[in-house]
Amino acid sequence: MASFDGRFSSTPLYLDGDRKHHLLNVWRYNTFHRRENRHGDRVPLRCEVYWPTTLEDMRPALDNIVFDKTPSRMLCNLFWQSIDWTWVRGELGPLVVHDTGCGSGWMGQKIPEWLGEQIMYHGFEVVRDPRWPDLTNENLRLHFFDGLNYRNTFGCRPNLVITQSAMEHFPQDLSYVDAIAECLESTEKMLQIHVIPGSDTLPYYGPHGWRQYNRDAIRRVLGRLPSSLDVMVVALGAPEVSRLYKKWIASRKTLRKLKKNSEVQAIYKAEWLAAMEACSPVGIDKASFLVLIAAKGLSMPVWPRLITRSR
Repeated sequence: MASFDGRFSSTPLYLDGDRKHHLLNVWRYNTFHRRENRHGDRVPLRCEVYWPTTLEDMRPALDNIVFDKTPSRMLCNLFWQSIDWTWVRGELGPLVVHDTGCGSGWMGQKIPEWLGEQIMYHGFEVVRDPRWPDLTNENLRLHFFDGLNYRNTFGCRPNLVITQSAMEHFPQDLSYVDAIAECLESTEKMLQIHVIPGSDTLPYYGPHGWRQYNRDAIRRVLGRLPSSLDVMVVALGAPEVSRLYKKWIASRKTLRKLKKNSEVQAIYKAEWLAAMEACSPVGIDKASFLVLIAAKGLSMPVWPRLITRSR
């Protein structure tokens, strides 16, 4: 068990959910975080919004995506594709992207596709992906780093800082936020988009990373950033979407079929859409997933200008 260091982690460091644990420690992890999240979610944030309000908010991305991932990941991918990348480019100028926990560097390939022009992308990861040599070029740089010295990764002077389901895996997530805050001191414009798990992911995903982001954890993150930023925390979906996890993802046999069979994907998509239709706006404590947005120097308010159908 790790000791809690309140200076560099937004939550107590109890157990690393990414490691294999016997059933007793799984129970301990779930019990500990259920209690922490219940306590941490008591007071709503003033900057909470819900998305999507209708399925139309996700078109045309909804018609151009393969339904073969977890219910919440489908929603996250649709959110990324629903961003008005032309507006982002107009606000920031040529995009220089910093992506920690980049995996294969997928976002470095997709953002230029969505935008329709080249960007400068720097991805950082603690494990080298075997696909990196085939993907790396002058505009897409993929870097191995130790997972500790975040400050050294910001030499690329980014104007767009993103993470996708990564911050929960950083034991010292506030060190990462401190590095962003330091970069902001010498940057006129920057947009941050961090896709993170909220409290209500725990019942469905179980042990995963070091934490879920309850409201108090998000307050600690925001407390390390300048108070002048335009901030919004977006609740993506509601429990109706999350409940599909046990039927479609928890079983390896069902998941294998979902990955390979287009007919199974069509059934899953229909159930996913029906679940989305049944959703009502919720606070971030009940969301399927969360997006933390923080902007400096952009036209205010950034939300809902960020989303294509809102412009």
